Amino acid sequence: MKILVLMLAGIGDSLLVTPFLRGLRTSYPGARITTLVIYKPVEEMLKRNKDIDEVMYFSFLEQGYWKSLSKVFQLRRERFDMSFLAYPSNRFRPGLIHYLIGADKKYGHIYDIKRVRSLSFLQTKSLPLNENRHTIDENVELLSLLNVDTRSISKKLNFTVTKQEEATAERFLKENKVTKKNLIVGMHAGSSELAGMIHKRWPKERFAEVADRLMEKHNATILLFGGENEYGLKREVAGLMKRQPLFADHLTFFESAALIKKCDVFVTNDTGLHHIASHFGVPSVVVTGHLNPAKTKPLHSPSTVISASQNCHPYRIGEDMICTYAGTPHYCLYSISVDSVYHAVERLL
Repeated sequence: MKILVLMLAGIGDSLLVTPFLRGLRTSYPGARITTLVIYKPVEEMLKRNKDIDEVMYFSFLEQGYWKSLSKVFQLRRERFDMSFLAYPSNRFRPGLIHYLIGADKKYGHIYDIKRVRSLSFLQTKSLPLNENRHTIDENVELLSLLNVDTRSISKKLNFTVTKQEEATAERFLKENKVTKKNLIVGMHAGSSELAGMIHKRWPKERFAEVADRLMEKHNATILLFGGENEYGLKREVAGLMKRQPLFADHLTFFESAALIKKCDVFVTNDTGLHHIASHFGVPSVVVTGHLNPAKTKPLHSPSTVISASQNCHPYRIGEDMICTYAGTPHYCLYSISVDSVYHAVERLL
């Protein structure tokens, strides 16, 4: 049997699909399981996953119409017995790719909005969304469409760092004179900029103030994390601080993950990095304004999710995260105070 899993989201959402992959492997131990991804870091992560036989990488976003169509029909010739479109994928393009690949049986979700554009009606069976069901469970429950009992499937994420990557993280701390006696606080003030996700960011001034208070009271070492596109943002946060933090720069994604593992607590917006912190058991404070915490909250470590007290229009999968109040006093994330985040960190410590 040949099974294809389309994982066309970023690394955070893709990480939350790994329990489904474990359940799929357990349910079909003799099958050949292939994943299709569109981001290089996701490819690198899944190549370490023993529940998968093959990872196919193709950047549909960059390759253009004709090359993308050629790739789809190349995959169609593979004649997959079944395919799964992982959550979240409420867009026309993923739905069309899923359909055109032409597996004998196709499985995915029915979304609350844009049902026609997501092409879910072309699937063999579809799973209705549950607003209180975690993203991990949205994917694991796809197996219930095949009459698989999902209750025994572990929700533990599948993510590994190598000994060499851990050694790099250790060397980074040693070179910066950080020892086990230091309180190490990781912070991620950024987020993806795609589909309006930049509006998930708690104000950088407030990250800086929390960092200052932790350094003053606990003599904490602050590690600022973020991707290449967040290099400037990290410097802006540092420029607002009274004392200099450390920058997790010039590290690969997996070396940064190994460094997150060394943190005593992690303070972040709702991004993929908080799932990595959770996976490694790092206590986390997650600040969120637009997303339903039930869908993305950390499951594997002591954590606190702090939500905005007002939310005029909760984000729904398939929309762009557009906020008309961003940058104004009415912006919902402004209702989350420095005190609430700082005290949440102290409680976890």
